This record gives sequence, structure tokens and C-alpha cells, in this order.
Amino acid sequence: MRSGEFEWIDQLARRFGSGKRNDGLVGIGDDAAVIPVGGSTGEDLSGDAIVISVDAQVEGVHFRPEWIGYHDLARRLLHIGFSDIAAMGARAQYALVSVEAGSGCEQADLDAFTDGMQSGLEEVGARLIGGNVSARGGGFSAHVTAIGRQKQSYLLYRSGAHSGDGIYVTGHLGSASAAIRALSAPTIKNQTIPQSLFEAYRHPRAHLREGLALAESGWATAAIDISDGLSADLGHLCGASGIGAIIELEDLPISDALRSWRANDPQGVHDWALRGGEDYVLLFTAPADPAKEALMRRNFAEIGASFWRVGTATSETQLRSRRAGQIRPLEPRGYDHFRDSPRGTQGGTVNP
Repeated sequence: MRSGEFEWIDQLARRFGSGKRNDGLVGIGDDAAVIPVGGSTGEDLSGDAIVISVDAQVEGVHFRPEWIGYHDLARRLLHIGFSDIAAMGARAQYALVSVEAGSGCEQADLDAFTDGMQSGLEEVGARLIGGNVSARGGGFSAHVTAIGRQKQSYLLYRSGAHSGDGIYVTGHLGSASAAIRALSAPTIKNQTIPQSLFEAYRHPRAHLREGLALAESGWATAAIDISDGLSADLGHLCGASGIGAIIELEDLPISDALRSWRANDPQGVHDWALRGGEDYVLLFTAPADPAKEALMRRNFAEIGASFWRVGTATSETQLRSRRAGQIRPLEPRGYDHFRDSPRGTQGGTVNP
């Protein structure tokens, strides 16, 4: 039996190196790799760094063709790739895209994918500089290498949080995973699903403006993007920072559409918000400073963004949740590519 996705990543980190090195390089273990440029090394943080991450969309794992068109798929690929760049507080610069197309992929599909890439690149503010094209036996997959740049002193990492910091998120949770579950279920018709949930899955947005504002403010202490689920990604951040957390379930930002659609299942709504993944919003920590928080809220308002406080970092290393005054253990569980059913093939029922 093979290990889980994150156990294997840990093995890779131990073998090939992780974290910050004396030359300033940051390897496996954060949202993106960091390569110092301009002669900066070691503790010298005066120079810039290149920030690089890789992501993918694979048919039957991340999507089904009946769920999303090629235009939206390409746009989605660019945004989820640059979501990691956003979590580091960097500016988007360049992208490389690799496409593997099966025999069922027509020229019209490739044209739509090309148009979607252009839309996505314009939205994140990056330029396509290369990639690769290959045939495959069936299906379709695409991979993006996202490249950004930022001053080293501004960069955000998973390892900077402290006990007592507030825990915040920059967007709604659970909507995209609810859409995936509904689309996967054989007993529900698509027209019963609120359109905004479809939009959350098909049109995620890399929170680059938010990440940049946080990084350059000096207020945030750590950050990660939520791709595998709040509890799982919070677990990664807490593990890197050597802290624990209490999450306030009643404070989770859940869209009105999701709450209304699943009004008869509030526990299920919280489960999607905690463990569903595919949100691509930022989770960040920052000191409890009301004046700085108020200033950051004003700064966010100026760029058309918001954030919500959802918990507090603790000195105890376990994760916990609180609802109606009751504190319970919170398992850091989210999507695991090596253990869970592919998102594009999972079954089950979702009753409206």
C-alpha cells in the first residue's frame, strides 16, 4: 500500500531538501520555491527573489468534460497555478503551460483553450513564455508553471505564525467543493444547484491583490492558499510554524447560496467549508492588533477585497474547533490525491 500524498511529499523533502538554505533558496515545503536573484544570499533580504510553483488539471481527477469547457478550464488552470504565487505575496510575471491532448480533443477545443489561456493570463497579469505539447492515449490534461517575483523581505511563508495570532481567510469556503459533489452525484439535477456554486468551481480567482497587500503591509506573519481544504492547509501552516489553532465554526465565511441550498444540512456545509478544498482563497495569520487590522480592512476595501477572522493560533500544537462554546479536536483532513477518489470521478449522493 502506498503512502498518502503528503507523506510522500515529506519523503521527497527529506531526500532533496526543504525549507530555507544558507544561500537563501527555499525548497520543498512551502506554497512555492524561492530563488534569490541580484546577488542576495543567506540573511541578506535586500534583493528580489523569483517565486515558482507548478499545478495541474487532469481529466477524471480535477474535472470532467461535461463540467467545464476548454476555455474555462484554461482560465482555471492559470488562476489555481498563480494562487500559490499569491500565497507567497509575490507579483505574477510569467507562465509555462504543458498540454497533453487525447484523440478526442478537436481543433475547436484547442482554440477555446488558447482563448482561455489568454483570458487567464490577462487576469493574473502574467505572460506566456513557453511550455510543451504532447499527445496522450485519451482524455486531456494541462500543467502550468507559475512564476512570480517579490522582494525577499516581503515574502510570506507558512512558517512565520505565532501563538496568539489571528487566523484569517480572504474568501468564502465550501462552495466549489459543494458544486463538485453535486455534479458527481447521480441523483441530483444540475438545475437545482445555485449558479454561484458552479461559478466558484469553474471560475476560481487567484487572490494576487490580497497576497500582495498582505506581504507589503508587514502585518501578516504567514500564509497558504486553500486548495485541499481549510483544515488540511491550516494543518500544513501550523506544522511549519510549530503552533496549534482554534477555529470558530460559527465565523466561517460561507456563501448565502450554499447555506440556503443546504439549509437542512448545516453540518454538511461546515464539513465542505473545513475539508472540501478547491477554494483557492488565502489563509493567513497576523498579530492581534486592532489598529493594523482596521487599516488592512480599509486597504482591502480599496482593492475590492475582504477578509474574515476564523480563529486564533495557540501554543498547543493540536488543531481544535469551537461551536456554541464547545471545543473539540479538529482533524487536519482534506483532499489527498493518493487516498481519495479523484475529484472528477467521485460518486455519492447529494440531496437538495
